[in-house]
Amino acid sequence: MKEPLRTTALKRMTVITLGALLSGCAYTSIERAPEQHDKPWQGNRSMVASMAYQPAGVTLQEGHEYGLAELIDLGQRNNMETRQAWNRAREAALSVGLVEATFLPVLSANVIAGHQRSSRPSPLANLGGGDRIRTSVEGVVPALTLGWLLFDFGKREALLEGAEHISFASNVLFNAVHKKVIRDVTDQFYQYNTARHRAQLAQEALKNYQAVEDAVTARLNAGVATRLDLVMAQQAVAQAKLYVVTSQGLEKNAYLTLLKVVGVNPAEQVNIASAVDHRLPAPADPMTEQVLQKAILERDDVAAAYAALKAAEAGVKVAKADFMPSVFMGAVLAKNRTQFDVQDLPIPLPGLTNRSTSTGVLVGVSIPIFDGGLRSTLLSKAEIHRQEAENTLQALQRDALREIIAAETMLDSALQSYQTATDLVNAAETAYDAALDAYQVGVGTITMATEAASAVLLAKQAQVDAHSASLIAAANLAFVMGE
Repeated sequence: MKEPLRTTALKRMTVITLGALLSGCAYTSIERAPEQHDKPWQGNRSMVASMAYQPAGVTLQEGHEYGLAELIDLGQRNNMETRQAWNRAREAALSVGLVEATFLPVLSANVIAGHQRSSRPSPLANLGGGDRIRTSVEGVVPALTLGWLLFDFGKREALLEGAEHISFASNVLFNAVHKKVIRDVTDQFYQYNTARHRAQLAQEALKNYQAVEDAVTARLNAGVATRLDLVMAQQAVAQAKLYVVTSQGLEKNAYLTLLKVVGVNPAEQVNIASAVDHRLPAPADPMTEQVLQKAILERDDVAAAYAALKAAEAGVKVAKADFMPSVFMGAVLAKNRTQFDVQDLPIPLPGLTNRSTSTGVLVGVSIPIFDGGLRSTLLSKAEIHRQEAENTLQALQRDALREIIAAETMLDSALQSYQTATDLVNAAETAYDAALDAYQVGVGTITMATEAASAVLLAKQAQVDAHSASLIAAANLAFVMGE
């Protein structure tokens, strides 16, 4: 009797020791946080160190000048926004497949297997058997089950309708992202060419100021100019040099912004072609009401909002279908094999084996009766969501109309500004030539010459800006009209 007591005590001591060891292994994740609030974290940065640098994988042709069409193609293939919109559209399409799968039955194969062994003191030990009776039971139950929702009063049809509308909206928004990339690349392309042209104008202005300085130097050597005239000319040249440096910096920034919207690594050296000198038309008459309405209907965001409204209406149908019963069917096919074995009996018994097969088909009806107002709440939420989608559609239509009119006005103003700036350039160049000639023959002043040179620079800048603004405004008008 002492041996069983000793064994029991040993088992209890083992359990207590194991519990104490496990309690000592408790881990607090607070150690991962910074130790103090007033000092930066200085922990292990191995995760950041293991991160590989992944520049944009774009293959560029060395020495090739990329025009606007080629840059747009690069932007559509490499801009991250198009990839993200593509993945969203694919997810929405897969959601339609998920809903379609609910119309089909679900077939499952299951296998349950087990083994149990037991041992107890034998009450028949005096009859010649063993001290303990040992039994074992093992079994395997393979089963094939089928579940099928037969009828749910249009709930799945409404879910499918909503998923299809959401997929359509995702596809339309995918096209909208492509149009946005086209607009952004076009905008930055002309912005960069404007900055590049401004840098060229700064070089031309520097030459004009240097020509004035040379004229002052010649007159000073001839004794008909003053040191003040020379100092003023030198000051104008210094200011022109500063403007050249500033213009070159702005050109570089515009170049980097263009590469960003295209999706090209900024470390790449890309040759950008000069913008084609388009002949700008005269300002046109305002668009008619019919043209505006057609443009609104062709906008992708408006079409997506309308699809979202239809999806919200389908959501209302889903919420209403939850009040109705559903009919389902289930079927099962199973086989059972069980083996029972008893050992150490005075009279040996053979093992017992049981094999059976069972099949069944069930048809049921689920009728919702009471859920504490859950379905009513879901229906109210679906109605609110539908109203929000309708309000969003109306707001987008108003915003679209306002954007189209504003873009048209901006284009008209830019075209008018270009016409005015062109006349201003002609007048400023004539005035500069006259002022420089007058100063060279002694009938003009250095102030008139430098002011005329500045006027030429400002006029040409205004012309370049107006020309670029007209092209950008035309691209923006096409974008807001859904083209």
